[in-house]
Amino acid sequence: MVIEQEANEDEIEYFGFVPYCFTLELQQCLEDEFNDTISELNTDKELAKQIVGYFRKNCFMMVNYMRRNILKFPENFKYERLVTDEVVEDDIQELLSDVNQLQKEKTNLMKKINELKIEKIKKINISRGYKSLLKHKEDYYNLKEHLSEIKKLVEKTELKYASYVQNGDLNGIKKLMQHKNIENEYFDNELVRLERIGSIETLKQLKDNLN
Repeated sequence: MVIEQEANEDEIEYFGFVPYCFTLELQQCLEDEFNDTISELNTDKELAKQIVGYFRKNCFMMVNYMRRNILKFPENFKYERLVTDEVVEDDIQELLSDVNQLQKEKTNLMKKINELKIEKIKKINISRGYKSLLKHKEDYYNLKEHLSEIKKLVEKTELKYASYVQNGDLNGIKKLMQHKNIENEYFDNELVRLERIGSIETLKQLKDNLN
């Protein structure tokens, strides 16, 4: 079976077709055409049968002659198979393993690239935030001075409160509490204004950088 397959491959490359199959198809086509002609002539059945028998006998001899004398390799012919596709002898499993490894490396690289992109975005946001704060640098210093004044006022108020409590001066305590409420309201307003510029944590970082 293997020998026949190799022979067929050789014949296909040399002739461009398989001689045996070609002669069978040729014989069948001739016989079909001959039968159609006999039918059209309305020939006697017995006579037609004899004619078909003679035809098959002669057709058989013709086909065998073609196979032996026409559709054959020339004498003293040394067949050399034509160079076809390059034979790949690489290990498929090894190649697949390399492909998988490259795929893993690609995935890791894409992950690192995404991490770097995120880090870059964070740095850009921080940089823009600092630039925005630096634009309000004077406002920040003004607020810083106001906060220092508020701190002094709070300390002064606490001392007065302690003195009034110690001396039992209720009117003084009442006036002081009214004054303290005003100070608290002022402090809250300044804090709101400060937070409009940036968060307390960001302002602390800015303060450290400016100092």
